[in-house]
Amino acid sequence: MDKIQWCDRALVKAILPYTLCTTEQLYKKAAAQLGHKSVTHNEWLGEGAAGQTRAFFKDDTPAVIIVTVAPTRNVTEAFLTVVHEAVHVWRYQKEAMGESAPAVEEEAYAIESITRNLWSEYTRQVASKPKKKKTNDASRKS
Repeated sequence: MDKIQWCDRALVKAILPYTLCTTEQLYKKAAAQLGHKSVTHNEWLGEGAAGQTRAFFKDDTPAVIIVTVAPTRNVTEAFLTVVHEAVHVWRYQKEAMGESAPAVEEEAYAIESITRNLWSEYTRQVASKPKKKKTNDASRKS
């Protein structure tokens, strides 16, 4: 089983820790680390969704963020989903900082940094999955 790896919060240190999960099993493990034990089947990734961002709250304030992205064979679609979810992560970060109107460049660099972290984690998780062996009937010996 993959282990949870929380993304680096560099740039200007992110206030809220965040991670990415590509399987329901990883999502449940991350949620359990946060004390959220009862995870429903569709909670990790909504019905038909390619990705989603979920904030876990403490005292009505976002405390940690888990991004879920379904693994796909189409790299472009996966990357676009990660970028989309990175914007949601940024919005939670911005809210936690009490920032309502960040400088344009600051916002662009923040989203770039979050995207880089999430994409790195996505590729690590997807690359670490064991490849299915192809069976070739002609090569089998009786």
